[in-house]
Amino acid sequence: MKPVHHGEPVEHGEPVRAEEPAGAGVPPRPDLPERAAPVPQGAPGWYRRSVVLAIVAALGVPAANGALWLQERPAAQAATPDAPVSVPAPSHVQSGTNTVPPTTAVVDLLERRSRAVLARDRAAWLATVDPRDVALVQRQGDLFDRLADLRPTSWSYILQDGDSGLAAARRSALGGGAFLAHVRLAYRLAPGVGEVERDQHLTLVQRDGRWLVGGDQDGLQQRDLWDLAPVTVARGSRSVVVAARGAPVPAARTAAEADAAARRVDGVWGDDWPRWVVVLVPGTLADMGTLLDRTDTAGLSQLAAVTTGELRSRGVARGRTTGDRVVVNPVAFPGLTALGRGVVLTHELTHVATRAGAVSAPPVWVDEGFADYVAYLDTTLGVRDVAADLLGNPKALAALRDLPVDKAFDPAAGEVGPAYAAAWLAMRFVAQQGGTPMVVDFYRVASGLPALRTWPKAPTARASLTPRTPLEHACADVVGYPEPSFVRRWLVYVRNR
Repeated sequence: MKPVHHGEPVEHGEPVRAEEPAGAGVPPRPDLPERAAPVPQGAPGWYRRSVVLAIVAALGVPAANGALWLQERPAAQAATPDAPVSVPAPSHVQSGTNTVPPTTAVVDLLERRSRAVLARDRAAWLATVDPRDVALVQRQGDLFDRLADLRPTSWSYILQDGDSGLAAARRSALGGGAFLAHVRLAYRLAPGVGEVERDQHLTLVQRDGRWLVGGDQDGLQQRDLWDLAPVTVARGSRSVVVAARGAPVPAARTAAEADAAARRVDGVWGDDWPRWVVVLVPGTLADMGTLLDRTDTAGLSQLAAVTTGELRSRGVARGRTTGDRVVVNPVAFPGLTALGRGVVLTHELTHVATRAGAVSAPPVWVDEGFADYVAYLDTTLGVRDVAADLLGNPKALAALRDLPVDKAFDPAAGEVGPAYAAAWLAMRFVAQQGGTPMVVDFYRVASGLPALRTWPKAPTARASLTPRTPLEHACADVVGYPEPSFVRRWLVYVRNR
């Protein structure tokens, strides 16, 4: 599966929006959007300036006013939550010049490892490991102890077609017909959430007629936080927080804040989403990059948090993504105030909720603007605080002619703050026409979902204005203006702030 990330940028000098002002200012704000490539989602003025820019730079994808980043990667034949865990595989796999054992032998080994995790049976897990490699036994024992703390609700390994082999020297050193098995790990850490899928490789060897794991570092690996370091696990009423031991963000406090953010999202979006969230708190920026499948940490210092998941590759279930979880920046997030942390987490959980039901991906400004709208709703922050990057920037304001294009949220293309502010102001404009219910229906229709209410439709003056795209339908069928008129009225609204 290909990961999809939504990130929330941090303001320069202050955490991104969703928090109280860092120090004596307005709260910074940190959250991110989800897309094919990491997409930053922005935060309001003060918050967005630091968090959004950080997220955008870190993920190298468009950002939006909600300070959220999203990187969507097509899932590699991602299984849906209810799909079977087995995948057809050849009866024999070639590894170099060696013919490996029948698939049934490998599948049996993988199933025994899966059962050991779910039963928290350490002895059964270690019985699948080559006892001759003392270092490997130690690593696998440590990994199992971390998995036991996680208490996953599902865990399975799916054998894939072979995609690489062991080097001749490595194969010779291991002996026992060693070969490299390509597997996909699928798991859930909380009830109701979509499966997370990770591509991994296990080196298998034959010992005394049994096939065992003889290595866990050969081949490409998609690592999770517990693969990198010891972890602390905290559970809230609707959250599971997994933090690297010693991370500067308290796991228990974050679980309570995530629970509160989930309730805020419920209050706007409703309960038609998993309503559980998994939050990961790495110990370093390098580990954050690893969790986001990045080879470097460029720009990550600007992100307060990122929502990442796998883009569905099959149309069997609802939702654009599956396995969404929030990755907290261990450098930017700790500096946020309680308000800032709340804004960031609400922004991110809004992405989790909307991605769970959306049929199609709306323009980035719709994704980010909506997440920011929910995150800032009912806070004490003023319009000029949240939208300072645009309203306090005469040059950007004078150049404003249209709603921001996706590229405007890409930190690599320039400053993203004005785009985030514009997106948030667009949702504020919709709210002025019909309140939060209209904002929700605008987002729903723009992402391919039906409206929950009936709104007066815009009269069609000419055929060229007949709505065709989901966004055009959102403008005309929900707000009541053809898209060109919607944009003109929004521009007037912005310039009058």
